[in-house]
Amino acid sequence: MITAFICSTVFLTSYIYFHLHAGIIGFGGQGAIRPLFFTLLSTHTSLAIVNLTLVLITLSFALRETFTKFASLGRAQ
Repeated sequence: MITAFICSTVFLTSYIYFHLHAGIIGFGGQGAIRPLFFTLLSTHTSLAIVNLTLVLITLSFALRETFTKFASLGRAQ
């Protein structure tokens, strides 16, 4: 779990670093693909933010060994 977190952190850091230094990269597509692209981009970004939040919460529960709270996140409601 820690190795996966470290790999994800390295990827996210390099991704953010690239986009901060690459400048604005516009989408060049035209027609029907344009709204589809932006729909996928917005849902991908939203879900990535939710996922990052859940990862940090879960990791903090695991590192503090509060396994009842940790297990409740993965349990189907």
